[in-house]
Amino acid sequence: MTTIFTKTGIDRRHFSKSKSNYRPGKPTVIVLPLALELNKKETDKMLRSAGFSFSNSDKFDLVILFCLEKGIYDLDEVNQALNYLHLKPLIKY
Repeated sequence: MTTIFTKTGIDRRHFSKSKSNYRPGKPTVIVLPLALELNKKETDKMLRSAGFSFSNSDKFDLVILFCLEKGIYDLDEVNQALNYLHLKPLIKY
């Protein structure tokens, strides 16, 4: 059985830390809706709740939006798309 920890690459300690006063970065927040296979609207809501949003002028955000629209949720495939445009990949912890 694949767990959320396996799909995101976030270990239990990192996740536990996120329940405290720790504020994760945008890439960490983005891996969660990808792992949960959320749509764009649901992902927007999750990002806003963490204090982030998508920008239509940011290449990184546009790649993530493209992947969401095309149903590409696999972290390795998303990272390949980011890498293709010489953008920093989402981190596997």
